Amino acid sequence: MELGHSILYGVVQGLTEFLPVSSSAHLALLPKFLEIKDPGVFFDLSMHLGTAFAVMIYYRQGINHIWEELTQGSGPLWHRSPIVANLIVSSAATFVIALILKAQAKSFGRSYLSIAIMLLIFSLVMLYAHLKGRRSELSDQEQETGLLERQIRIKQALIMGVGQALAIFPGGSRSGITVSLARILGMGKEESGRYSFLLALPVIFGGIVFIFIE
Repeated sequence: MELGHSILYGVVQGLTEFLPVSSSAHLALLPKFLEIKDPGVFFDLSMHLGTAFAVMIYYRQGINHIWEELTQGSGPLWHRSPIVANLIVSSAATFVIALILKAQAKSFGRSYLSIAIMLLIFSLVMLYAHLKGRRSELSDQEQETGLLERQIRIKQALIMGVGQALAIFPGGSRSGITVSLARILGMGKEESGRYSFLLALPVIFGGIVFIFIE
């Protein structure tokens, strides 16, 4: 791949990853427009490292706070850092479902027709989430608590993790899916976005390690 093409790939990844659109779909479509060989999933996934570093820098204060909870707190993980417990639940659900769907994603996931279908389906999901979220958003008092009851939060984390796994198909936006599900489940905009991007970190690093070993 030429240097110019590599830079263009990085620009597309940077522009689309933080929007509720599928960066993987745009990356999978680039070879068609550039008339080059598709560099493959590993190349696409490796560019997500840039995304992970950007998230870590932007949310560095929150990550530092989470680290202090883990290292200085006492008692079960859920009491020390509920958000880490939720991230573990979501990530575990994502990896299990992604493993189940991996073969299907490889067989037809990067075809142009499947990308178009997935983009259409998830655009409708995001539209529904926007309308549903405005009606079901939690009250200001509930938002200030930051966390709901454990049973509800675990359920939310599990659902978001399962939904996130669908982003294994180009056309399904990881951030779009997780934020949409969070809004449908009643979480606020800021809380949904923060959790979605923190959830990207274990998925990106775990996915790269898994693909590299494979």
